[in-house]
Amino acid sequence: MSLYDYGITAQQHILLQQKERFPDASGEFSWLLSGITLAAKMIESQVRRAGLVDVLGSTGETNVQGESVQKLDHYANAALMHCLSNVAMWA
Repeated sequence: MSLYDYGITAQQHILLQQKERFPDASGEFSWLLSGITLAAKMIESQVRRAGLVDVLGSTGETNVQGESVQKLDHYANAALMHCLSNVAMWA
């Protein structure tokens, strides 16, 4: 039975292989990549359903550049902040 039979992704497989090569690694970089991957999957899910749910258009807010904040931009920022909120280097 291969790792893929357990639902492991290619990224997770590569990280596991590299972990075996570098046993003293802290795992922080692996955690960072996993967080970004999870956020990207969350964002992709919203983009895929954008026409079906209320995620298109402006939030009514303005960003620091004076541009209208879009709902998908707001969601993407929130998803990334949530998925990376526990990384020690961001604290």
